[in-house]
Amino acid sequence: MSSTAIRTGGVHSALLCVETPLDAAGSPTALPRLYGNPVIFHQIKLLERCGIQEIAIAVGSVPAELPELVERVAGANLQVRIIRSGEVPAHEGLFTGDFLLVAPGIWMGAELIAEALSWPKNSIAILAESAGSERFERIDLNRRWSGFAVLDPSAIGHCAKMPEGWSIASFLLRHALQSGAREELLDQALLTNGKLRNISDGANVDDIASQLA
Repeated sequence: MSSTAIRTGGVHSALLCVETPLDAAGSPTALPRLYGNPVIFHQIKLLERCGIQEIAIAVGSVPAELPELVERVAGANLQVRIIRSGEVPAHEGLFTGDFLLVAPGIWMGAELIAEALSWPKNSIAILAESAGSERFERIDLNRRWSGFAVLDPSAIGHCAKMPEGWSIASFLLRHALQSGAREELLDQALLTNGKLRNISDGANVDDIASQLA
C-alpha cells in the first residue's frame, strides 16, 4: 500500500463499530483477515492516511487479538482506544470535534473516506434501494444507510437513551435522522466498483485485498 497522504478534510476523529460473532464457547471469533492482519487494521491505516488522528473502536466483546493490534497501530500521530459498546454512554466527551461513524462490516475506499471527511457535521450517506444495496441497513422502502455518517460529538451523549440490545451505529443513525441531519445520496457505482462494501460476514475480502495490493 502506498504511504502517500490523501487529501484531508475537517474531521479528525472516527468511531468504528465492530460486532464480532461468538463461537461455540462464547468467545469472539477472529476478525476477517487480509495479508495476515484483521480487516480493521487496514481500515485504521486508511483512516490515518486520510487525516484521522483519534479512533475509538466500540465492541460488544473484545477479541483477543484486538488490544495487541491497537498497540501496533497507535503512534505519535494516532490515538486508538477500545470501548465496550455498553460503556459508550459514559464517554459523552469522547470526541472534541465532529467524527466519522462507521457501522460494523463496512469497508470504505480511501477516496470515499477523504470525501466524507470534508462533509459538514450531521451528514448521513444514503443509498437508493437497488440491486446490490440489499446488504445495507434499510431506512425505509426507498433508502438504505451506507453504513457511515459524519456526526456532531454531542451525539455520543444521546447513547445514554439507547434501548437495550440496540446497535450503537443504528441508534446514532436513527437519532441523526430524527434530528434532521443532511442526507448525502451516494452514486450506486460505488457498490459496483468496490469503493463501498458491506463485509459483515467476511464476503468480498479477497476483492479488497486486490485493491490494497
